Amino acid sequence: MRRLKKKSYSEEIAEVVKEFFHSIDWKYDFDEEKGVFTYGVTIDAKVPHVECSLRVNEDSVHVRARIRLNADKQVRPQISEFLHMLNFGLLEGCFLFDPHDGEIGFRTSYYCGSEIPSIEQIHHVISHPCNMFEHFQTAILSVLFGMLTPDKALEQIENHRSTG
Repeated sequence: MRRLKKKSYSEEIAEVVKEFFHSIDWKYDFDEEKGVFTYGVTIDAKVPHVECSLRVNEDSVHVRARIRLNADKQVRPQISEFLHMLNFGLLEGCFLFDPHDGEIGFRTSYYCGSEIPSIEQIHHVISHPCNMFEHFQTAILSVLFGMLTPDKALEQIENHRSTG
């Protein structure tokens, strides 16, 4: 007799995620065995496509996003430094950098505990990485293409915050 394998994620949370995607008519794939959603988002930026995955656990959701532009070997130290400095000021989530292939990403999580999150909470955790790429992509690209040093790019962001 074959035993059914217990799912390692909350089906209730997964249903709220599906409900959110359906409410805005977003296309997605769902790996029912692993509890992982994959989807793409188009943002208002020079590199407009963001690839995302959302993993549902028993008590949380975790979102990872990445842009389709990897840092060349010669600028990886500068990108790594810039993203590290940028992360220091973030209140939620963090930029990711893979020094082996130059991939640039962002991740964030939402801990639900024993509560089922609302559609609004799911919307926030899904949109946050894309908002971060939209907001900071110009500075990231400036460092990526050698137009600004990490310090100058951060200074530009801080000046924009104080005047805008």
